[in-house]
Amino acid sequence: MRLIDADKFKQQIVAVTIRNNLVVEKSNAICDLIDKQPTAYDVDKVIDQLDNNATWPRMDETQWITLNEAVEIVKSGGVK
Repeated sequence: MRLIDADKFKQQIVAVTIRNNLVVEKSNAICDLIDKQPTAYDVDKVIDQLDNNATWPRMDETQWITLNEAVEIVKSGGVK
């Protein structure tokens, strides 16, 4: 999987539509389909997972999320 800039992609679709005099409704449908796709990398979900998986030090309890666990969360984009 690779991440793309959806807004830039939609601009390119519009440009190709105009340049080639294509049917506008089809381009709009493609752009709508792009908008409906789930986010592949959700920074907020990554932060939530890191927060939920880390127990910050308290009086006599010190358990931290491991670096490997953090790397796996970041690699997954917060998506489980």
